[in-house]
Amino acid sequence: MAIYHATTKPISRGAGRSSVAAAAYRSGSDLTDERTGERHDYTRKGGVESAEVIMPDGSSSGRAALWNAAEAAEKRKDARTAREWEVALPSELSKEQRKELAQGFARSLAERYGVAADCAIHAPGGKGDQRNHHAHIMLTTRQVVRENGQIVMGPKSELELDNKQRAQRGLPTSQEQITDIRQEWAERQNQALERVQSDERVDHRSHEERGIEAEPGRHLGPAGTALQRELAAVRQALSEAREALRGFAADIASTAKSAVRSIMDRFREANPEIRSGEPSQGGILAGLREQRQEGGVAQDLDSTVQQAVQTNDQEQTL
Repeated sequence: MAIYHATTKPISRGAGRSSVAAAAYRSGSDLTDERTGERHDYTRKGGVESAEVIMPDGSSSGRAALWNAAEAAEKRKDARTAREWEVALPSELSKEQRKELAQGFARSLAERYGVAADCAIHAPGGKGDQRNHHAHIMLTTRQVVRENGQIVMGPKSELELDNKQRAQRGLPTSQEQITDIRQEWAERQNQALERVQSDERVDHRSHEERGIEAEPGRHLGPAGTALQRELAAVRQALSEAREALRGFAADIASTAKSAVRSIMDRFREANPEIRSGEPSQGGILAGLREQRQEGGVAQDLDSTVQQAVQTNDQEQTL
């Protein structure tokens, strides 16, 4: 079943984040942050189906050059250096169709706001929901141009303006703009589903906005899926631990019973008048008291027999 998921969030230094590190992780590449000197190598990361940088004019660019330019353009310690959109991709589409859909959306954002877009498509995790295809689209917070082959960062894009600045320029509020982008994604997704003759459709509006009383479904996203995998691993480990404990308990019980039988045999050898039947706990203890006074074998086995016989009687009662 096709699901709708489209969320946006900033990547900010104030939160201890770097756009270079974020781009390296999402694209599964090896990038060095020239501002800090830190290397971010995620080339061993699995699940990245494709990763493409899209400039406002439709051309491509080197990922390292783009995001190091984005970092260099900001001086504030709490600066926003990128904005990310995370979208769910329909499992009803093929791999190439999902790529076309995600990159088309990224290209639209790049052209509309004059920014660069870095679109990385991720496959579902190995142990999670196999329908969890999704894309991470990182946008520069500044408009981007090329000058003499070099990437040059311009002013902040409309997406980064506060509502006061928007009002001064006659622009919709930030929430209205986000709603508009979410609607565009729903329309693009439905068009792609229609092209493959799927009856599935999505809606960017909440259930409340649509007059539906049921609680809306929630897309797990990569973080939620990873947590789901971790929980499944914990459940499996607990199940294996329970089985191991059951086996351990069975071994202990068997060993205890063997010990009790061995002690009983030794008791009978020390008390030849007992030929058959199971002596009672009282009888055994009485015999032990007599032999303790005589210094016989029971003196060495006294405490062990008392504990073992009590355990044996309890098991017979159960």
